[in-house]
Amino acid sequence: MPMVSRLGLLRTRDFGRFFAATALGQWGDRILFLALPLVAITALGADEFQVGLLTAMTTAGSLLVGLPAGAWVDRMRKRPVMISTDLARGRWRC
Repeated sequence: MPMVSRLGLLRTRDFGRFFAATALGQWGDRILFLALPLVAITALGADEFQVGLLTAMTTAGSLLVGLPAGAWVDRMRKRPVMISTDLARGRWRC
């Protein structure tokens, strides 16, 4: 029986870079999703309703823009779309 590497696909350079970039982006999203309400509470003195509204608005963009854009992007080449959206997302965060 051949010895199977524990790293699997991570040994492939392109997939490893893709995985690292995606993981880093997701980590940043989770930090923002946690930190934004905390900043609103501590620095701005937001109450429960305002924090709930802020949290709802962070996910509303995905629904209002993401669903129609997903149908449109599905008809395009995937790699240029993924690169441009990651760059745009990184630019808006800085």
